[in-house]
Amino acid sequence: MSPHADQSGLSPAPAAVAEGQGGAADATASATGEALTQARAALDEGCRLALVDVAKDFVMHLRGGQRISVVEAVTFSARPSACVVLAGPSGAGKSSILKMIYANYRCARGVILVRDAV
Repeated sequence: MSPHADQSGLSPAPAAVAEGQGGAADATASATGEALTQARAALDEGCRLALVDVAKDFVMHLRGGQRISVVEAVTFSARPSACVVLAGPSGAGKSSILKMIYANYRCARGVILVRDAV
């Protein structure tokens, strides 16, 4: 089991957590809770990987803090020994999705869960 896995054998990839109180933070926390429930359900059905409503933004610090959305609302799951293809044109976010799965990038929103091999 991974050192980051909880008792269920699930390893969460880093995801954004809402901070503060009320308003948008409550809505974000609720959406993240719903995404976590959906991801856990996919893993309970035998999937080894689940992404639900995953998004990634980059901040262009040298351009006045401009935000660029590179991945928006990605949802999919993969079963053991499945062949999964991320296809799309250059700049579509394929590498960013992979980097979020193996935790090089943090999600701006959504949930990524990976079930450890037992």
